[in-house]
Amino acid sequence: MALKGALVMLSSVSLTAGMLLSSVAYANSLTQAEHKSQTLKNQKQQTKKKIQVLTSRAASLQSQIQTLQVQLSNLQQQISQNQADIDKRTKQIAQLKDEITTTQTKLQTQYGILQSRLKIMYEDGHASYLAVLFSSTSFSEMLSRFELLTSIAAEDKKIVKQIQKTKKDLSNKNKELETQQTIQKRVYAALLTKRSEQKQKQQQQAYLLKQVNSAKLAAQADLKQESEALSSLASKIAHLKAAARAYHGSATGWTWPVPTVHRISSPYGWRMLWGHKDFHPGVDIPGASGGEQVVAATSGQVLYAGPASGYGHWIVVESAGNLMEIYGHIVGLDVHAGEIVHTGEPLATIGAGIQGLSTGPHLHFQVGRGGVTSSQSTNPLQFVHP
Repeated sequence: MALKGALVMLSSVSLTAGMLLSSVAYANSLTQAEHKSQTLKNQKQQTKKKIQVLTSRAASLQSQIQTLQVQLSNLQQQISQNQADIDKRTKQIAQLKDEITTTQTKLQTQYGILQSRLKIMYEDGHASYLAVLFSSTSFSEMLSRFELLTSIAAEDKKIVKQIQKTKKDLSNKNKELETQQTIQKRVYAALLTKRSEQKQKQQQQAYLLKQVNSAKLAAQADLKQESEALSSLASKIAHLKAAARAYHGSATGWTWPVPTVHRISSPYGWRMLWGHKDFHPGVDIPGASGGEQVVAATSGQVLYAGPASGYGHWIVVESAGNLMEIYGHIVGLDVHAGEIVHTGEPLATIGAGIQGLSTGPHLHFQVGRGGVTSSQSTNPLQFVHP
């Protein structure tokens, strides 16, 4: 008999140890997955910030490239205008050179005429000159011939001076145009240099923009991978939690009473309610807008199912170990008093409106030892976890 008792005890210890080991394994896997999830979330946040910085940088570079393009267009217009001015002055200089050549020819011709006349009047001797004068038939004719000869000489000198002045003016104008052309050529060369520098800047900015866009694409690819990894990890975490709950339920005979909601909006114990200290004998499990399925947390017999003061409607189930479970603020009751229910069996749904004394849709889940009063309540998390 003692051996049998020892074997039973050993079996119980082994089962308990197995449960603890499995529980620890689930907890470790879940902790690792959640830690990895948080790391990925941080990485994802950093990647998003990186993409924002790169997007801003790309926009700035694009703006700079556009500005440089406008400057290049303006420079090209200046270069074209400058080239047109240079061509115009080159043409004017060529025309002036032709005029100077023509004037020089005229001057040389006029010089030749003048020299011929002077040669007749002076180089052939005064006799020829005097002969012209004294061959006159009268004194008045002699005066007329003298005036004519003097007038011809003066006119020749005047023509020569005019031609010389024209030549000088043309030469001065030619020098001025050549000076202006030299200045414009310098400006033209400076504009070409500046255009080359601007093009180089534009190429550098375009190269930087290409690098930034490549980095942005890489970051976006990283973000996609991180999002996919997070989604996969979220599924894994949900699976681990579900597996842990299923294991816990199969090992203890208990399960979470709202399968679709695994959080607590108000815990067991003392709390502040409407400005006053209040003891909460259970836990509140929130519903989004009501209608969430409520199931039996453990197997037992329904003692009561119907209206209850402060709870709207409730269900009271008596289970093993003289425990009683209360499900409050519910509607659509699926069970009745005296019925046997099993772990995970549907009982009702969370009310959509305010059921009894509540601030919104939720399930009040309470566990009591030997009764349903607050003083008989115990923390439900001793038996089941979200």
